[in-house]
Parts: sequence; C-alpha cells; structure tokens
Amino acid sequence: MALRGRRPAFLLPLVLLVAGLALASGLPWLEVNKIFNKHHVDYPRTTTPNPSTYCNMTMRARGIYWTPVNTFIHASNPSIRNICFRGGIPIQHGLRRSIQSFSITTCRYIAWIRSYIGTRRSQKIIIGCWNGLPVYYRE
Repeated sequence: MALRGRRPAFLLPLVLLVAGLALASGLPWLEVNKIFNKHHVDYPRTTTPNPSTYCNMTMRARGIYWTPVNTFIHASNPSIRNICFRGGIPIQHGLRRSIQSFSITTCRYIAWIRSYIGTRRSQKIIIGCWNGLPVYYRE
C-alpha cells in the first residue's frame, strides 16, 4: 500500500535547505546543534503510557512525523555534549562512541499502519561533533 499525503522523500530537501542556511550563518555549528537537539534530545523524557504512544506524540510535536527512523536521547545536553570530549571514544570519520550507556527511545515508522513503533532501551550511542557540540546521531 502506498503512502498518501506527505512523503518522507520530501523531507530531504527541507533538511538540506535548513543545513544550507545554517552553514551560511555566522555560527553554523550552533544552528546544526539546534537541529540535533530538536530531532534527538528529549530530557526529561516526555511521560506517555508506552513507547509507541511516545513516538507518535513526540514525532508529531517536533514536526518530524514522517521520518522513517529516529532516536531520542533521554539525557541532559551537558552529558550528551561530554561525548564530544572525555566522555566519548573516537571511532571513524569524526564520530565518537559514548563511554556510558544512555536511555534512548527509537521510533520506527510503519507505513502500512501509518504509525510509529517505539522501543525504549539503554545503550551506548554514536554521535558526530562540530566545535565541541553534537550535530549528528548515527542510527
């Protein structure tokens, strides 16, 4: 069954436009970090009855509903930012793996039911940093 209405493919040009505008501003890493926070940080975690309800509510509230997969980190900005320094281990291509585990919720969009399925767990995370700020989350 094909998706009706907005499609995830239309989000890519929007993301590229926002990233381009961020790069054109005077402090581009701050703008990209704001996008990272909007897409991946929810602290303290929004209270909902279950992870799937959490995903559907949060993805809609953040304006990123049609994203196929998205993960929210339930930790403070300073603890996530610490991964960019001593709290992370450099791996490949400028990415860093956290030393400690973080509470996260991963949201996967299931097209045939037009809804998200959420999974809550604790694990080490991998992020990309720019000027000491998290700007990328590797799913």
